Amino acid sequence: MSIFSDLGNAPKDLKSMLIPSILIPFWYITFYIFHPVFYHDNEFILILSFCICLTISSSMVGTFFMSYSEDTSKLFLDEDNLRRSTYASLIIHAGLIFAGYTWSLIFHEIFLFYSFLITYFVLLILFLVIVVFSKSPKSKIQ
Repeated sequence: MSIFSDLGNAPKDLKSMLIPSILIPFWYITFYIFHPVFYHDNEFILILSFCICLTISSSMVGTFFMSYSEDTSKLFLDEDNLRRSTYASLIIHAGLIFAGYTWSLIFHEIFLFYSFLITYFVLLILFLVIVVFSKSPKSKIQ
């Protein structure tokens, strides 16, 4: 049996929890580009654990905002909410990696990891708030 066939037989909750794991390589690249001292001075397992923690926290922020406007009977970690928040996180993350790396190439200044982290979470929250409030029903003025 292959891993993928076993994953196909896995419960739906487990499959939905694996969706945000696509962000782990992007966090690893972020450490490599924007925090080279941390990347070169520490072991792989420590960097990987930070990547997993950042992935979990960004997916929790995303699913919180995605499930805010949804029906309250749905689960917080619903597969649709996780998928949409992961797509939003992936687009913002890839865009910021590109912008930060381009910034450092053009202006010869390093876009620091902490600046990247703050910018990422602020943009993610702003994007998800805009998505949530654009979906919410507008009150009618009577």
